[in-house]
Amino acid sequence: RIDRALLLAKEFSEAAGGTEKPTQLVARECSHHAALAYQDGVESRTRGVQLAVAGSTFDLPGRIRVPPGQLAESFWLREVSVQHERSIVLSRLCRASLALRGFECDGHLNALLQQSQHSPEGDSPGESGTGLSENMVLADLTDAARDYQILGKLAVVQLQTSRVYCVLHSYIGREFKQRPENIGKHPVLFTLLCKAGRNFTDLLGDPDPPGPLDGAAVEYDIRKLKQWAERRQAAPSGQMHIIAELISEAATN
Repeated sequence: RIDRALLLAKEFSEAAGGTEKPTQLVARECSHHAALAYQDGVESRTRGVQLAVAGSTFDLPGRIRVPPGQLAESFWLREVSVQHERSIVLSRLCRASLALRGFECDGHLNALLQQSQHSPEGDSPGESGTGLSENMVLADLTDAARDYQILGKLAVVQLQTSRVYCVLHSYIGREFKQRPENIGKHPVLFTLLCKAGRNFTDLLGDPDPPGPLDGAAVEYDIRKLKQWAERRQAAPSGQMHIIAELISEAATN
């Protein structure tokens, strides 16, 4: 799909006089589409996360207590699963935007920051090591900061709306809440549940740093946004490892 997009972008770029490279055009469109979709979906995303965290899949009218053997069936609410899939798509758009701009290459961010601080506004492409004009550099930095901000925020959404988290993990938590006597019967399982909660708070409970999504006048540090986004994206794998232990322990008891 990226290859096809680049071919189309080449035609548009040539029609516009070649002022923007095809990769820059596709990167910009990926970033802007992700940002618009993210902002337009605030209400539905918030509701989806709330339903997932509350374990609402087990509170539907007419649904009695669910035996563990039935968890293999579809208990993933549509409002939740849609947000999970949406977070994956938007994250891919942001990663494509960053990759096409070269932000995956070591030193590229520092090169852009250095040019933005020292080059006179209006430089023509090719006059610097980045091959971009000052205006293009500033636009790239703004879009990249927003991409990092979206990636960091969606890492949590993707985890919380996953089937493993909102169905299996929530089921175990609700069983302990509804039947406190199970704490004494299954102390190892309860300890793992508490561990999962602490790990989530430690790795993903920190406040989100400011960024372009918070308004044009908000000051932010793109380096800190990048580091934060990378930590956020890496954290769910550790959380899923603990949840896997939790589910394994539950299955053997």
